[in-house]
Amino acid sequence: MKKLLLLITSAAISFSINAQSLQFVNLNPASTSLTGPNNLMMQSYVQVQNTGAVTLSVKVTRTINNLANNHVSNFCFAGVCYPSGQSNSLTVNIDPGAVADSEHVTLRADLNPLNTNGISDVTYCAYDIDNPSDSICISFHYNADGVGVSVNELSGNSKFLSNAYPNPANKSSFVSYNLPSVVNAQLVISNMLGSELKRFQLTEKTGSVELPVSTLPEGVYYYTLTNDSKPLISKRLMVSHN
Repeated sequence: MKKLLLLITSAAISFSINAQSLQFVNLNPASTSLTGPNNLMMQSYVQVQNTGAVTLSVKVTRTINNLANNHVSNFCFAGVCYPSGQSNSLTVNIDPGAVADSEHVTLRADLNPLNTNGISDVTYCAYDIDNPSDSICISFHYNADGVGVSVNELSGNSKFLSNAYPNPANKSSFVSYNLPSVVNAQLVISNMLGSELKRFQLTEKTGSVELPVSTLPEGVYYYTLTNDSKPLISKRLMVSHN
């Protein structure tokens, strides 16, 4: 009888350990297959939800299955953005029923074609560091086809500044950029009158930047990409604390 109880208990523990508690939700855009011009950043957003009954310590890891020549892959997770050479995120605690840091888009998967046609495939997996078998993966297929060059989006073929996301923003927003070279490159936030409010130094030719806005009053602002003390591209950002 004791052996039977021990077997039942062991089976229950095993089932609990291997139960899948993580899932991807709120994919935006709704497809994991993206096609676009080779001069614009392709971005996907998805959240990691904990459907289990206990808090999980979650990491995201990136696997590059295929990266076309010159293409650059970046990602952000729970408000932290990582350079192209880093494939593992920091650990984020997700409470039962919650998504990681719901104020931000949890996972943002970027692909910058850098004016080069080609196909790239990148997979992201979220897993519980205390139980790696509790994991979920999503793969993105990017096809840069070289059409639809937008003069409004670019100042020169290789200067790029993405739309901020989220926009309107409450606590922070994220933008991606690309530059042919870096000479005292910065992102500058200013108000409608042109007064500078925040400035962020850029050290890489391409990447993503978090713009904290929690201390800014509600309203409309501009964020501007500058290089060598020259403004290149400006876009609007709305701040709402509702």
